[in-house]
Amino acid sequence: MSQAGLIVELQQIDLEAIRLRKKLQELPQRQTLAAITAKLDEVFAKSQQVSRMRDDCELDMMRLSEEEDKLIEKAKSLEERLKSTSDFRMVENLKRDLEGLQRGATRSSSTAQTRSRGSTRSPSWKTRLPRRSRSSKARRPRWSSRSRASRARLRTA
Repeated sequence: MSQAGLIVELQQIDLEAIRLRKKLQELPQRQTLAAITAKLDEVFAKSQQVSRMRDDCELDMMRLSEEEDKLIEKAKSLEERLKSTSDFRMVENLKRDLEGLQRGATRSSSTAQTRSRGSTRSPSWKTRLPRRSRSSKARRPRWSSRSRASRARLRTA
């Protein structure tokens, strides 16, 4: 065979290989496999997100339990000081401190519950008031010492 005949035969073989690859890609099983792998990737990403959230919750729980232990110790020491003190003013101050600790404990537990639920509301320290205008009218005092008539004379002069 001549070289031209070999080249034509190779072209036919290449064309047949291309057709078979295209048929293979168009098979419905291949498309289902592609869809399944896409779903697996989504599930894997979600599982990573869940594990990160679980780790964050565990850290929050550890932090809150440590904070709770500290508050319990502080409350116990305040109660002991309260029992050992007979001065009225000191007793009142210690009672206020103890009440403040109790309020702080309930406030921190409600904040933790809000965090665990994934509140969509931003914390109060993140909210901003709208900015005021920086125009000359906004900087002028609201109440002027001059009357309307005197201001009108100044404008026309």
